[in-house]
Amino acid sequence: MKVTADPEPVAPTSKRWLVYSLIGLLLVTAAFLTARPAYRKFKRWRSGQLAGEAARRLEKNETATAREKAQAALLLWPNNPAALRAMAQALNRETNAAALQFWAQLVQTGAADLKDRQTFIAQGLRAGAAENAGRELQKLLHESPEDAVNLWLASQFFALINNRTQAVEYAAIAALRDPTNRQYKLFLSSLQFDAPEAAQRSAARSNVWARAQSDDPLGLEALVFLAQRRDLTPDEKREAARRLEQHPAHDISHELLAITLRLTLEPGRRAAILAEAVEKYRSAAPEIRVRFAVWLNQNGAAESTLVALPLADALKRKDLFLPYVDAMAALGKWVELRNIFETQQSPMETAYLEAFRARCDLALKNDSLAALHWRAALRAAERNPEQLYWLALYAEKSGDRDTAKKSLRSLIGCTGNPLLAFRELGRITEQTGTTEELRDLLVEMAARWPRDAALQNDAAYLNLLLGAELASSWQTAQKLVEHSPENLPFRTTLALALLRQRDVAAALKVYGQFRYQWADALPRQRAVYAAVLAANGQAAAAREILAGLTASSLRKEEAALVAALLK
Repeated sequence: MKVTADPEPVAPTSKRWLVYSLIGLLLVTAAFLTARPAYRKFKRWRSGQLAGEAARRLEKNETATAREKAQAALLLWPNNPAALRAMAQALNRETNAAALQFWAQLVQTGAADLKDRQTFIAQGLRAGAAENAGRELQKLLHESPEDAVNLWLASQFFALINNRTQAVEYAAIAALRDPTNRQYKLFLSSLQFDAPEAAQRSAARSNVWARAQSDDPLGLEALVFLAQRRDLTPDEKREAARRLEQHPAHDISHELLAITLRLTLEPGRRAAILAEAVEKYRSAAPEIRVRFAVWLNQNGAAESTLVALPLADALKRKDLFLPYVDAMAALGKWVELRNIFETQQSPMETAYLEAFRARCDLALKNDSLAALHWRAALRAAERNPEQLYWLALYAEKSGDRDTAKKSLRSLIGCTGNPLLAFRELGRITEQTGTTEELRDLLVEMAARWPRDAALQNDAAYLNLLLGAELASSWQTAQKLVEHSPENLPFRTTLALALLRQRDVAAALKVYGQFRYQWADALPRQRAVYAAVLAANGQAAAAREILAGLTASSLRKEEAALVAALLK
């Protein structure tokens, strides 16, 4: 029989080593499994700290530092509401148009409070972005139709889109809701300044001029309104200019407005007035020199800009260099400008510099070189939302919509919430692209934001316009109308869906008991309604709806709906 030895007992130290090894393995495994969530928590915690620091810097009016802290916070957590708010507020103080995209992003996070949303709308209206502001305003009016601020914003919205009747109506209601608010009363008086009724017009003008005599901020606001009027008498212009310069709260913008009034009063002294202003501001603080240079450029005085802001000074700061470049461009000094970019140390970041080089080459008919510089600008601005947004606007202004679209596409890929970039891309595509391109973009947006009723409606409308996705588009329109029965854009889409399905009687019933002010409706809404009327044998009524409308105000597919009526 073969004898086998018993196994040797394991020493206690060996057991401990085995236990510790297993524990170590478990800890490593746990660390591997939890590292990413822990790192994300750390990033959010650090982002919150930086956002808090940005807010504190804003309280101390340290705007530049606040913006840097907010930007760092957003790099760690792109949708941090506190960081978005701080960044938007900082850019607001710097009068930077990019502020709007951060307000929009904050609103889209769902963490924006009422004041944030109202600020976004106000900033959008100030920037002329009526569509974006209007969408959010519609939501606020639905949620709080009696809120005085919402009503006041509505009056500004309708003033922006030149609907005076609605603007006056909402301003009057806002003033009734908050009768102690003098700003609402001033705005209502400004709207009634040109009222057709003589008594109302006279009362409004008296109210504005009376307010302009006060030394409070509203008095200054009234003066600004008056100074921008074209129908002031010479004596009224002199009085407004004097008050603007003497008001206790006036700043450089009011001084420049006063100079503008003097230029209109004494056109023969234009050169002398500008020379006096150049002498006054050429040695002022950099921020004031920037405002003055921009004003000179806006008033066709680029030559004076170059005197007030010599190249040696302009090269010291980015904010000084920009109006200098604008002045050179306005004077057509493209060769000299290109030489500056190639031989001088510019204070501009590469993205801006390459964009300006592209603009120079465009003006000098060097299209191939311009294309190279546009591409270089895109590469330099990569993953920098502020630069990409600026590049999109500048490229569009320069006539290169392809670069503008590419900039916005890059912006979409690097921002936490790309809704504003998408809307800008949609605006450019609507102006220059085909209906198919616009439809594809809206479908993409609707897929990203399935709860945005306006996007769902727009995507369905464009599909129907192209005769595509008829069944699903009809279902979308039906649901939207059920949820918001008074909404004309939704009813327009539903009517078009039924028209495409050749159920013309049902299409007419869509408008049913509702009575819309068709003169204030959008061209496409009038076109669809007219097409429905004509399909139901009401051609005369259809032509009345289309009165004053031309095919050029419609997309070709919309024009095709009413081609026989527009002849």
